[in-house]
Amino acid sequence: MNTDNRRKKAATVILNAAEQSISDIFAGRTIYEARTAAEAFLDHLAAAPKYERRLCERFVDSMIRYCDNYVPLPFCLTHNVTVVPPEYSPVIMLSAYVPISNDPDCVVAGLKRFIDKCGEFREPLHEAITYEEINAVLDDAQKSYRLVDILAPKLPLKILLFNNSHAEHNSECGVPVDPERETAIFLYHPLETAHDRVFIFAHELGHALHLSLTRDAEVLPDSFDRFNEKLGIIFHSVHQKQEAFADVTAMAVLSGGLSGHLPHELSDAMLENFDMYIRYAIRKHLMDRSLI
Repeated sequence: MNTDNRRKKAATVILNAAEQSISDIFAGRTIYEARTAAEAFLDHLAAAPKYERRLCERFVDSMIRYCDNYVPLPFCLTHNVTVVPPEYSPVIMLSAYVPISNDPDCVVAGLKRFIDKCGEFREPLHEAITYEEINAVLDDAQKSYRLVDILAPKLPLKILLFNNSHAEHNSECGVPVDPERETAIFLYHPLETAHDRVFIFAHELGHALHLSLTRDAEVLPDSFDRFNEKLGIIFHSVHQKQEAFADVTAMAVLSGGLSGHLPHELSDAMLENFDMYIRYAIRKHLMDRSLI
């Protein structure tokens, strides 16, 4: 066999292996399967730099098709919300890290971020939230504050469930700058039994509301500063303020039929203050955008 034929054969082997790793990524049903396949794909890209662009385009095309068709019968609630089952969430999470781009550098960087993120997960520690609990929270949030309408004016609010606990967080939230991408809430198995999973979800709705109101994680609504001044509350960091806003939203949303998930030390007067503030913040948001 001459040198050219050997090179062609070697290239074919690498390309076939790379194509297989792409298929393996989108067949993955766990964090670990998706991460292992993504690592293999990066290895194949490094071994075949001549074909990097072609393979990255193939990967992005596969990702787009997967995200469009990932659940034959998606679990959609009565609101503009889609709940992604745990077996599909790892790859849907991947799509949040890898941009839809023809630039191989962007694709590779996104895959590396995804692989790093997967390394933060652990085996599940405690029971995860149920579909019924998610629906109950969304029902109250929508009836009381039209919260789902705010978070998902066009594209559905996407809630991703995972079969893992995270090393640091019970949950996370992301609101994209790009209005063509959905707001996403990531719900993990709680780290501690003391962490109420219903409150955790309502707390993430609070983060999503904050980001929907300002589109900037570092900026809280001006009205929140005035609200806390009246209560004599002082924050020493933006992070404290972010968490407080999310907690205020959660306590307002859960103050009705789901009050059993609230901290016991809260007074009725305090809950009324929280309710009034969230109503005001949302109304101001709608007025500013001439939606009411």
